[in-house]
Amino acid sequence: MARKSCRILLVNPPYTKVTYEDVDRKAGALQNPVLSLATIAAPLIEDGHDVRIADMDLEEGPHSFLEKTFRDFQPDYVGVTGTTPMAVEMGKIAAMAKELCPNTITVCGGVHVTTFPREMVTDAPFDVAVIGEGDFTLRDLIRSARPDGTSGIAFVRGGEVVMTEPRPLIDDLDKLPLPAWQLYDIKRYKTSKLVERESPTGLLETSRGCVFQCSYCNKNIFGRKFRQKSPGRVADEIERMLRIGFREIHIEDDGFSTNLNKAKAICDEIIRRGLKFPWTLINGIRVNRTDEELVRKLKQAGCYQAAFGIESGNQAILDRIQKAITKDQVRQAIALTKQAGIETFGFFMFGLPDETEQTMQDTIDFAVELDLDIAKFAITIPLPGTPLFDEYDEKGLILTKDWSEYLFHDLTQPVYKHPNLDWDTIIQYYKKAYRQFYFRPKYAMRRLWKGVTTGRIIHDVGYALKTKWW
Repeated sequence: MARKSCRILLVNPPYTKVTYEDVDRKAGALQNPVLSLATIAAPLIEDGHDVRIADMDLEEGPHSFLEKTFRDFQPDYVGVTGTTPMAVEMGKIAAMAKELCPNTITVCGGVHVTTFPREMVTDAPFDVAVIGEGDFTLRDLIRSARPDGTSGIAFVRGGEVVMTEPRPLIDDLDKLPLPAWQLYDIKRYKTSKLVERESPTGLLETSRGCVFQCSYCNKNIFGRKFRQKSPGRVADEIERMLRIGFREIHIEDDGFSTNLNKAKAICDEIIRRGLKFPWTLINGIRVNRTDEELVRKLKQAGCYQAAFGIESGNQAILDRIQKAITKDQVRQAIALTKQAGIETFGFFMFGLPDETEQTMQDTIDFAVELDLDIAKFAITIPLPGTPLFDEYDEKGLILTKDWSEYLFHDLTQPVYKHPNLDWDTIIQYYKKAYRQFYFRPKYAMRRLWKGVTTGRIIHDVGYALKTKWW
């Protein structure tokens, strides 16, 4: 029989520490309470369980903190989330849980787990791997008298990996319980002022699924079917987040404006309710799903920054990665956003398929031409579960499957062999991009003036000093 009430510990590995702490782009580090764990916790709390969240990213000594938490709490279930670079760390967390809490059931989830569920229950001491959308999977697993009665999981029985039937996507996102933000001490979270005006900042999800086909992106969790919360539900979440104490909100959708009319309706509802708070589209919106009416409504609703996934300044490269946008569409979206008085933030990548030194220079030149408020450059990493990884793996270009090496800002060791470029050349252009974009006199003067007028000048100077430009 399933236990009626359980102690459940949900763990976030120290992703930000590993990703940013020892690299030269730490000035842009993000630190927010993890939305997925708050969402998973909500139905567990509704079922009467004692749920806690251990965020290792907050702690100076993350492993000693977690060890103490295990000893003190003695959870019946431990749930660990993580992306590809955290896969090894996730296994270490599960091993610690088994050592300190021998009777605990260890569960893992996330995009890497969904890509490699068999490996996660055979190569690491996890009892269960959650596949796909896991909002209700742990709840259902605890309710069930047997694991094979729960859809969307993998586990080992009799030495063999058992995969239960796939869990269908959640069609009506309004049925999700409100995230259990109360489990976090939100005042401890402080993000870079480059991407935040007020602390603490909370993450908000208004939609799931992406209908586009970019070759470097993993769609295994939310799929390609676009689903969106109603404007009323979104506004309800915002009101609750503000009551809890969040002072800024970042929308982390893959496609906030995929349905332009609904995106505008969300803005209208924020305006109608008179909600006043700073917010951004931190995860980026598509340039071909942006129009004048949208940016005007975004501004009226309090959005002060919009990010765009631009990726490359070379049209042939954009076509190669199936981005399905044009440089003219980028120019138009950026111009409209600037005209609306919204800060522009562009994401770019180096070392994309078919890339050459000239195409990487094209990307730098395009970022300069656009004259964005912020440009973030990264080195392309072919992540498991993406068409790009599969292509390179088939060609024998993947050099290691030590997932801890798969970091976008780690310049020390290549994880793949680029078909056209050596690693040092990619790094050279990656560093050059930051210097050429941010060291322009025009940009420096504008940034200086903005820093003075907004009171952020001290932060800007500090971030400049923290960054390794050469």
